Amino acid sequence: MTDVDLLVKHLMKLEADFALPSGFLINLPKESDWSFTIKAHALLEAALTQAVLAEVSDSRLEELLGGLPTHRKIEHAKALAL
Repeated sequence: MTDVDLLVKHLMKLEADFALPSGFLINLPKESDWSFTIKAHALLEAALTQAVLAEVSDSRLEELLGGLPTHRKIEHAKALAL
């Protein structure tokens, strides 16, 4: 399996994990600057929330973490050494 094949495989898994349409991540760089920024930010925020929740293993925190601003999620991820 080539590096490109492996990358595509991982991107497809991420799309499935976040219930994104097929090809969303591959086509992201083709978006306008504004659209790319908004979509990348939303994806980063979702990934941060998922990573922190997976580390603390407490689904009761999902609503709380979902409401935090991105910089606070980053602080939690750093504190958990993610």
